[in-house]
Amino acid sequence: MQTKVGLKQYSMIILMGIALAIGLNNILMVLNLAKYSEAYRKATEILYAPSLGQQILYTGLLIPMMEEIIFRAGVFKILRKWMPFVWAMILSALLFGIYHGNLVQFVYAGICGLLLAYLYEKYHTIVAPMLLHMVMNLTACVLTEFHFFVWMLERSVRVAGITILCMAVFFLAFIRVQELDITKMLKKYCKE
Repeated sequence: MQTKVGLKQYSMIILMGIALAIGLNNILMVLNLAKYSEAYRKATEILYAPSLGQQILYTGLLIPMMEEIIFRAGVFKILRKWMPFVWAMILSALLFGIYHGNLVQFVYAGICGLLLAYLYEKYHTIVAPMLLHMVMNLTACVLTEFHFFVWMLERSVRVAGITILCMAVFFLAFIRVQELDITKMLKKYCKE
């Protein structure tokens, strides 16, 4: 029996991804953690050197798919068999952060890893965290390419306003995801 879960059910994840990518990047830029991490500066040079099309393909699509298969469908799923959800979520997020190999991405990926594990647990499918991961990476690639972050950093009021707006949108979307009863939805689609 095959279930249908459409994009409508994942719209809040898309909204969360866009808001979190912008808001979390803003917070990390304001904290200026990059000044403590030469490895991060080198990583960004490598990530943003290719054309936008290549960034979209690799950073926006392929890398998130592979990382989600490894870290959520692999590491988190194995940890989840041996420990309660919260501990599996925290440990897999820490490993995901460490895997990125620098301070800035450790913080960013660690925070995101918590949410990605939560979505995997909530939706019982790799599609949910994969979608969030892709949306976040695509948002960062496109906005970096079009100098959005440079424009925003020109005025602190822009940074503050956009960050507050993004975090509000993120939390509202997250609350909406919390309210979704995926089990009922899947049962409904299975009957059709």
